[in-house]
Amino acid sequence: MGAKLFCIALLAMISISQQTTTNPSLVRLPVRRLAPSLSHHPMSKRDILGSLTGEVSTAVLNDIELYQLGVQIEVGNPPQKFTLLLDTGSSDTWVPSQKCTAQAGCLSDRKYNSEVSWTFDHSTEIPVNISYGIGYASGHYFQDDMAVGSLTATNQTLIQIDINDGPIADQAYSSNDTIIDGIFGVGFPHGTLMSQIKNTTYEPYPMALWSQNKIQAPVFSLTMDKSSMAANTSDWIGHITFGDIDQTVTTSSPVEYTSAIKRSDGNYSYWAANVFGFQYNNGTNLNYRFNEPTTFLIDTGSNYMYLPPALADDLATTLSQGTAKWDNSSSIYIVDCNLLNDNTTQFSVWFPKDANATDSFPAALPISSIVGHNIDTKQCFFYFTHAPPNIMFTLGNLWIRHFLSVFDFGKHRIGFAPLA
Repeated sequence: MGAKLFCIALLAMISISQQTTTNPSLVRLPVRRLAPSLSHHPMSKRDILGSLTGEVSTAVLNDIELYQLGVQIEVGNPPQKFTLLLDTGSSDTWVPSQKCTAQAGCLSDRKYNSEVSWTFDHSTEIPVNISYGIGYASGHYFQDDMAVGSLTATNQTLIQIDINDGPIADQAYSSNDTIIDGIFGVGFPHGTLMSQIKNTTYEPYPMALWSQNKIQAPVFSLTMDKSSMAANTSDWIGHITFGDIDQTVTTSSPVEYTSAIKRSDGNYSYWAANVFGFQYNNGTNLNYRFNEPTTFLIDTGSNYMYLPPALADDLATTLSQGTAKWDNSSSIYIVDCNLLNDNTTQFSVWFPKDANATDSFPAALPISSIVGHNIDTKQCFFYFTHAPPNIMFTLGNLWIRHFLSVFDFGKHRIGFAPLA
């Protein structure tokens, strides 16, 4: 297949339906925003960019209750369909095996059956045990063709999960159409468990597409439709573009890039970037700068912004004019719902520029964009909270969704541009 631009729509906690196409290079799937489906689990990602000792661990979902970005994929021939959570904070893609029953933690009827796929390759069946926070998963690697829309990576390495315990296993079952089956990891090769277990790597799906000449550039980009972000909307749609950048969704502002950050061993693993600090502007600027550039995960597998507790407390006090109240039971800041209407005051995250790390650029939002509304409790809250001890600071979906986000694995950089 020749190189081409391809986009596939993203699902938000998840609705699968027949795709609609308005442009042959842009495929969209209808999505809907669902109510929280899990009991509360105070989970978080472990220190995945540090050196690993003892048990093998990997990135884990930590707040699946809100907005998760789902992509429908197909594995094998004939194709077997799954709905997976898009995760820039991990690198492996995993699907439930035939052994993984609902009792074993795989809730939908969609299970991968290697016996019916004529492209299945068992030569890479390496056992995998994933340990995290309050859960675990186990299974083994395998190879088969993997497709997203019309883009197929042949002999793609994936994981079949036989046992799963954690947030995905704890989804409230309503129908197959609303269940996340597994994880679609789009991090770097050295972020895979195979790299940690066997000290060897394979190419995750986006990199495999590039190596197989299926896309025109070593990049993928992510957008959410801006019109879907209103507090009273019931649906929101986005898309991921493999091989190019869909700049039709942005303002005239160019994409600003910052360098992706290597792990402590010198390898790239997940999509992370340094942050210089934060800024609040309501006519005068208040700066919250780190003493040195601080690494943040740019993570579609999380929802909130996870900040240093002292910084989060200061920001909450400043942004709310001293009225924010910390709710220890839910680990969120309760704020005045009038902030939902504040489109003047700006909140900015400052990144070092890729071309000149001593220079910086802001990714700016109005305060209203980082305030949520709980319809049941009638309370409003900030989309940032305390990062647990020894956990990477994170910018999650509820921040990412306001930008065109570009993940350039050819030049190892991450870009942002405001949506139109």
